[in-house]
Amino acid sequence: MALRLLITRAQLEARVSVRVVRQVLDDNNDGEPDDDPIDSILRDASSYVLEAYYGTFDEVPEEVPAALERLALDAAQAYLAIRNPEYVRYDGYRMFERIDKQLDRLVEGKRRVGETPPDPASNHGGDVLSGDPDEPEPRAPFFLHGTGIF
Repeated sequence: MALRLLITRAQLEARVSVRVVRQVLDDNNDGEPDDDPIDSILRDASSYVLEAYYGTFDEVPEEVPAALERLALDAAQAYLAIRNPEYVRYDGYRMFERIDKQLDRLVEGKRRVGETPPDPASNHGGDVLSGDPDEPEPRAPFFLHGTGIF
């Protein structure tokens, strides 16, 4: 099965700007980003997220959750930073650490994507108290031994 890209060139340019894409991915210095590096970044970012989340490309559904697209854009941005750290001024390796943590939470089920959130928990019992919450209950005095203070 061929890898389906999670993100497009237009999404990448919207995320980091056309100028950054041009500067980082113009290998032949003709003023335009080259197709091969762009395709490579989009493919690498998509596979990074899909392999981590699904484990195999055979299980990828037609409609991929938006959270995975966002993480793929994060990965593409990190690849740009690693490719040209002089121009892109953020730490791509640190971004990958953050992406990995988010993917781990998704895989472990600690975060959900593409699902309706569960209904709020209902009260299944508990103590029912009476009285006015604004009026404190009387307390028995206590004596601090040897101080004369109640």
